[in-house]
Amino acid sequence: MPHRHPPARTHRVHQSQPSPPARHRPEFPGPFRHRLRMARQETVTRTEDPLEFWTVLNEAAIRRCVGGPAVMREQLRRLADVAELPNVTVQILPYGVGAHAAMMGPFTIVTFNEDGADDVTYLEYAAGSLYLEKRDAVRNYTRAFDDLRASALDPRGSLDLIRRTADTFA
Repeated sequence: MPHRHPPARTHRVHQSQPSPPARHRPEFPGPFRHRLRMARQETVTRTEDPLEFWTVLNEAAIRRCVGGPAVMREQLRRLADVAELPNVTVQILPYGVGAHAAMMGPFTIVTFNEDGADDVTYLEYAAGSLYLEKRDAVRNYTRAFDDLRASALDPRGSLDLIRRTADTFA
């Protein structure tokens, strides 16, 4: 019997590259991931008991044009709007940081309860995904995320950069 978790309370995410906008995302690696992202978006933006969401985005994720300038402008404006929600924190890891704690790629830490005992780290890659449940593995990714947060722009500076970058996509 697979281990069942209660609904997630928090997602902490590091994204190193831009994701294709939802309506421009190819079916590979499958519609399941698209549905999963859309479900997460709904839990973040709902008014009753929303998911706490903290993301550190590599600067490339907001600067690399994916889907064309109009799509990027729209996506960045939407990101800025969501970043102003009280349950959402968005930080940008600037290029100037250089090598950083998450050079290994994107990851998500999912928290199910306040003590963190059941935290899971989710890794997504081209051929599939992997859930890490061992405490040491999750702890390593938690430390990496904490290092990223410390190296990234603060949330206000990140929001300003996102808005300025959106304006460059004319």
